[in-house]
Amino acid sequence: MGMGAAMVGAAAVSAGAGMYSSSKAASAQKKAAGQASDTQYRIAEEDRAFQRELYDQQRADTREATDLARQYVGNAVAPAADALRTGADAAASHLTSGYGQAIDAAKTGYGQARSDINAGFDAARNPLQPYASTGNDALNRLYRTYITGQDSYQATDPGYAWRLQQGQQALERSAAARGGLFSGATGKALNDYAQGAASQEFQNSFDRLNGVVQMGYAANTALSDIEANRGAALGDVSQNQGRTLAELYGQQGTALGNLSMDYGTRVADLHTGLGTAMANVTTGGNAAVNSLATQYGQRTSNILGNLSQGVSNAQMAAGEARASGYLGAGRAVSNSMNTLGMLYGMGAFGKGGTGSGTPYGGTGNGLMILGANGRLGGGT
Repeated sequence: MGMGAAMVGAAAVSAGAGMYSSSKAASAQKKAAGQASDTQYRIAEEDRAFQRELYDQQRADTREATDLARQYVGNAVAPAADALRTGADAAASHLTSGYGQAIDAAKTGYGQARSDINAGFDAARNPLQPYASTGNDALNRLYRTYITGQDSYQATDPGYAWRLQQGQQALERSAAARGGLFSGATGKALNDYAQGAASQEFQNSFDRLNGVVQMGYAANTALSDIEANRGAALGDVSQNQGRTLAELYGQQGTALGNLSMDYGTRVADLHTGLGTAMANVTTGGNAAVNSLATQYGQRTSNILGNLSQGVSNAQMAAGEARASGYLGAGRAVSNSMNTLGMLYGMGAFGKGGTGSGTPYGGTGNGLMILGANGRLGGGT
């Protein structure tokens, strides 16, 4: 029994040692896996913190760049608008000056035309004026002499007195030559001559005065025609001047209106461009920030994915190590149990096979191995 007990003890010790070793190895693997997981968690957290800091800095830089771009775009509009205003004012000044000169030239030209027309008609009128004045005086004498009788035609006709005097002197000379100057016949002849001369001279004086009146009438008619033509000519000049000035003022207004419209369009385009540029800058900035966020999310996701994979791998390794340890312990126990079974079968516990005279219970010189039926057997 001493030898069998020793062998049983050895088998038990071997099984215990195997189980302890396997448990020790499994515990070491578990600890190593935990440490590896902790390290991966720490590294992952540091990487995530760095990525967050990098993302925040890039986002802040992008926002600042976007704000600066918007500021630059906005600052560029004011000088451009000032330049447009300066150009529009200069163009309006030139237009006003140019049309003002054209209007002044038109006024001067039409004023000169009036002067020329007046000079021409005055030149035509002046020679007729004396005839018209003489005719007017003759008409006045005709009216006072032959209509109202206020004046005597003899008094208004200096030639009548001279002709009467010449006729009377001729009669007196004739009577004197005959010696009857102071006779009654001579007196009667002189009286008859005076009466006849008066009657004849009345008609002749009227005809002569009326001829002057007719001449004055013709002169006045001509003067009237001249003045009518003058008025028509001056009226045409005034009408043409009004039309020309109206066209110039209208063209000036149209040019200034077009200039103002063009200026307004350019300013509107400038502000539209500003709005578009601002929108593009803002859109670009937002797109950049979104891209940074996407990249940050992707990197964070990769970090977490790698962490998850690493932890999973470590846990799997730990599990495999523990399983291997447990399997080793089981094998050790199984081997020990097999050994005990063999010892039992060989009579190590005082009972065994058919042999005798040896502590192993058989007649042979050694242990029997498992037979084909898987049971421990004795010797022959």
